[in-house]
Amino acid sequence: MLHWMRKHMRWILIIIMIMVIPAFVVWGGFRKGSGKSKRERKAQEVVATVGSYPIAAAAFRRRLNDEASRRAKYGGERPTYKQMALDGTAERVLDTLIDSVLLEIEADKAGFNFDNDYLSERLKEDPSFQDENGEFDPAVWNQWVSSQENANWNAIYADVSNRLSREMLLKQVMAPARVTDSEIREQFIENYTKLQIRSVAVDPEIEPTEDKIQAQYDENPTRYERPEQRTVEYVTVPLTPPRPPLADQLVERLRAGEDFAELAKEHSDDVLARQGGDMGWMKERENAPANLAALFKLPVGAVSDPIQAGGVYYIYAVDEEKIDEESGERSVKARQIVLKPALDEAEKKAREEQADRIVAKAKETGDLAVAAADAGLTVKTVSGVSIESMELDGIPRTDVYALRGGLVALAEGEISEALAGRENLYIAKVTAVAPAVLQPLEDVRDKVAKDASDAIRRTPERREEVRSLAQKVLDQSGSLEDALKKFPELGLDIKESKEFKRTDWLFADGVQAQTSEIFAALEGKEPGVLAGPVSGFGGQAYLVELVKRIPPSEEDWESEWPEQEKQLRDRALSAKRNMLVMDYLAALREGAGRDNPVLRNWAAINDILGIGPEPEEAAADDEGGEAAAVDDGAEETAPEEPAAGEPPADKTIPEEPAAE
Repeated sequence: MLHWMRKHMRWILIIIMIMVIPAFVVWGGFRKGSGKSKRERKAQEVVATVGSYPIAAAAFRRRLNDEASRRAKYGGERPTYKQMALDGTAERVLDTLIDSVLLEIEADKAGFNFDNDYLSERLKEDPSFQDENGEFDPAVWNQWVSSQENANWNAIYADVSNRLSREMLLKQVMAPARVTDSEIREQFIENYTKLQIRSVAVDPEIEPTEDKIQAQYDENPTRYERPEQRTVEYVTVPLTPPRPPLADQLVERLRAGEDFAELAKEHSDDVLARQGGDMGWMKERENAPANLAALFKLPVGAVSDPIQAGGVYYIYAVDEEKIDEESGERSVKARQIVLKPALDEAEKKAREEQADRIVAKAKETGDLAVAAADAGLTVKTVSGVSIESMELDGIPRTDVYALRGGLVALAEGEISEALAGRENLYIAKVTAVAPAVLQPLEDVRDKVAKDASDAIRRTPERREEVRSLAQKVLDQSGSLEDALKKFPELGLDIKESKEFKRTDWLFADGVQAQTSEIFAALEGKEPGVLAGPVSGFGGQAYLVELVKRIPPSEEDWESEWPEQEKQLRDRALSAKRNMLVMDYLAALREGAGRDNPVLRNWAAINDILGIGPEPEEAAADDEGGEAAAVDDGAEETAPEEPAAGEPPADKTIPEEPAAE
């Protein structure tokens, strides 16, 4: 893993540094109308000092808030300050503020000078003054300039000048970055090389004790209650387009002997089209979608009829089959063509409007049957609808989640809005609600035992135990077959994957692990050599064996290289530039001990984060509160934004920029 991280560090750092450099180190966010110079504001409280430059507590809070908002924006739960302290985020945020000050000190030493006309032009580039097309909007600019009647333009120009100085300094630091053609081609080969593997998952069965099971249940008995169940009347407005004539035409051509792979490349609408629809080896599994269930009924050499599921049409062919000698399980090597017809936008809109009319009529009358009759539709009934429903009588499986999700919050007698599934729009009325029922442990014992097992599986101790066991299997086995013979108690099962790139997923092949880690484990390995362990998402550890390594095809070079070349070059150049900046900042931090010592105010930091008293060794760091504030983009006494156009109290005002 460490080897992989070192090799790919430049790509890992792109994501980190593209965020860090522009947002924290260079600009930090222009504040229209703040009108306050960074060295004219007195710090009320500081979290650190860099030489004589303090870092305001308000800046630290604001950056923590920014990071918390970023996490919430991307689907996570908004963390508290204390949580960010425990996971290391707070320390990284403070480090970026320290880096920003160190960079500012160096930029001051460089002595960059900009006249006010140039500063005005750069100020106009701020997104606040751009229209929806990203073009400069003179009207917005003029309005803002007019609002700055009492603003301190010296301070505004100084703010922009300081930021530009840091930008110029970083440009000098990044200037030596170069990317060669061979590096780009090597990266393309790495990205488009495919592997095919065999693997086993080392994941010994967990049998929780009775005490563990009881404790799991006692922790939250309501987790195991039978949820509310609703009986529902509903009508449907179909969203599926008519069956495309192409589906039947393709089946006819395939059965007449045309090449499946070529037709898949030409007509299939899924990611497997490029490889001729090759699905690899597959085993039938429980709760498989109806279309896949039909696939396993096909004999070798047969072509299926078009199978519709969720508005998508599938055509399958089975190339080979094999039977496991011990289990008797049948595996098939299959191909597919996927057709995704779509409703005309006008027709789709007409059906959505029809559904909205039914909703309005049903809510007006309180009677869904009346609204349905007016639309010429029939009311149907389904019972047992709950948040846990996986199947509902008469409802396509692809629509179950949309229907149950829209109904679980409705009370008896309420009528839903139009609920959009993949195959239908649903308008439903709840006619009865059966309340949730707390279930005794003996009735839900299997579920509780599984949850207890999963809780054990997620612990660091269990992961380390499994990894150590996988390493033992690897050390004592020359092949996967050898591992099965020497460790029969583990119930190992050999799985063979389809061909995959490092950006693909292997869930369908029964491998729940990062493919990039599999590539790293097999780097330099010949076919047949056992490698690992590779950590799985569920706490298991995989041993993998290379079947074949496939370099990029001529088609990849012809179709992908022209577009990928520029993207790869830009990414590689950004990575090298960011590495130079990181090295430069590291050198500044190292030199700070001599020229601009960094002192952290642990009392203030810990008070903000809510993590207790400061470390004893840091007690002397609480100094520098009367020094000038660093450019933090926020008031020292509060993290809120100041009012736009707030004038400073102690500066003369030079001639302001001319309105345009």
